[in-house]
Amino acid sequence: MNLKPNLFLTSNVFSKNQIGKNEKINQDVRDKISELWNTLLSISNLKVYDGRFPTSKEIEEITSKFKPHILGCHLSHKISKKVMESSNLIAVATCTTGFNHIHRTQDDNVIITHTPGVLHETVADYTIAIIMANLRNIIDLHSYLWNGNWTTEDKWDLDQNLSSILKTKTLGIVGLGEIGKEVIRYLYPWGLKIAYYDIKQMEDFEKSYPKIRFENKLENIFQESDIISLHVPLNSKTEKMIGERYLKL
Repeated sequence: MNLKPNLFLTSNVFSKNQIGKNEKINQDVRDKISELWNTLLSISNLKVYDGRFPTSKEIEEITSKFKPHILGCHLSHKISKKVMESSNLIAVATCTTGFNHIHRTQDDNVIITHTPGVLHETVADYTIAIIMANLRNIIDLHSYLWNGNWTTEDKWDLDQNLSSILKTKTLGIVGLGEIGKEVIRYLYPWGLKIAYYDIKQMEDFEKSYPKIRFENKLENIFQESDIISLHVPLNSKTEKMIGERYLKL
């Protein structure tokens, strides 16, 4: 009797022959990937999509024929309700923090697993990079140079290169989860004012960063902030939460 579960991976990027051979990855990690991959082969009936980005239709067709018990995916793979309704499916594992690409049904019993706590530092870095790039006009100045507009005869002009300093600004953070907290950890020593909005006040976190301010109304964040950084999961309650009414504030 075959007791091995059917496992379908929607991308071959997970394999020891793809990410497991990427020389940018530490050799010890590559060895671990190979070890885990061999274990996976021994304990499951494994099917892997031959490529990195299957269409939703392809995922549905493979699921219908292969009837997986477990499905592994990432953010670029839309897992439709049709897939979630598969009679054999008991779990979907996505190697991402977000899981809004998995369109579960109202009453399915499928277990969804994801990977929080992995990329919050990276996203915080990127968030701060975007803030600084906008305040210091880096993107426009880079384009000006890259497109060949600058010459040795070019003169510095006051308003042409006008930019703004971060220290004098008020930063408003909407959603104080892993990423929002990491942004505060990075920027708090810079001396700018920081306010945040969340469904609950983070009093324990405030003990470490006593100068941050909690606002229980989203309107206040938009009225008072020079910069707003949005860090909430995309779901039915947060979709389109920011619109004309708030932006006008």
